[in-house]
This record gives sequence, structure tokens and C-alpha cells, in this order.
Amino acid sequence: MPRRLLSGLFLLPLLVAPLSGQQNYQSNSTASVPNGIAIREIHVPAANDEWTSTGFRVSSGDCLMFSADTTRIRIGAGGGEVNALGNSVGTGALRAKIGTNSPITVGLRYWFCSKEQGLLKLKVADTRYDDNSGEFTAYVIRVPGQMLPPVEKYQEEN
Repeated sequence: MPRRLLSGLFLLPLLVAPLSGQQNYQSNSTASVPNGIAIREIHVPAANDEWTSTGFRVSSGDCLMFSADTTRIRIGAGGGEVNALGNSVGTGALRAKIGTNSPITVGLRYWFCSKEQGLLKLKVADTRYDDNSGEFTAYVIRVPGQMLPPVEKYQEEN
């Protein structure tokens, strides 16, 4: 797995670059590039106590990259406004979950290569949702595991 993580690091700038030039995403839109790499825009309402599907079926070895906008949502009546990082205890943070596995906090920016498989979903972290307002817009990039090149071992020449 570390080999794939290193390979993914080199792909990250190339894959995120297209996002900077595209400003007019529509709700839950998808852009695909050759070879199965896909980018999706997902709207995650703060008041939704259910997981929001990204439509991505993740396989073990797929690399996922998350980028949330800097919009602030309101959590609770007195909880104030937070961005996708949430407050000091994580309330209001943007979270991701694959299938029935445990959720992870993805916040404003995050990436990893999955060991799990299943449907990728997003949600705002909270225990009560009826007093929340606003939404995050998250951009998710999926790189199929078979797209990652093998890592070559470097041997220094003497």
C-alpha cells in the first residue's frame, strides 16, 4: 500500500489542476477524463442526518481526493459557523464513509488510497441536524487503483 500512496502523491497536482479552471459546476455533476479517473461535485447539506451518496463505488486500491469549498455552515442554535474542518471537537466537519466502514474526517482537503470497497458517502459530523443550516460543496476525485504506476526502486549509482 505505501507504494500506491507514493504514486498517488505525484498524480495529485495533475488531477486537481482542472478544478481551478472550472467555476460553473452544477449540483452533483461529474467530469470524466480518460482511463476511468472521475471528478464529482457533491452538495452536502448540514441539516441532512443521512449520508449523501457521491455515486462512486470504490474498490480496494482506488485513490480518493477531497476538496471542500470554504463555505461556512451553521451548526446548532448556539454552535456558530464552521468550515469543513468543524469546531474544536469536530462538530460540523465534513466526513466520508465507504460502505458500512467507519467514517473518517476529510475536512477541507484530504486524500487516501482505500483498503475498503463500497459506496462512498459524505456527511456533516453532528449529533443533531434539525438546527443546522447551509451546505458544503465537496469535489471528489477517484483514481482507479489499476491506474497507478508501479513504484520503481531507486538505486543510487556509485
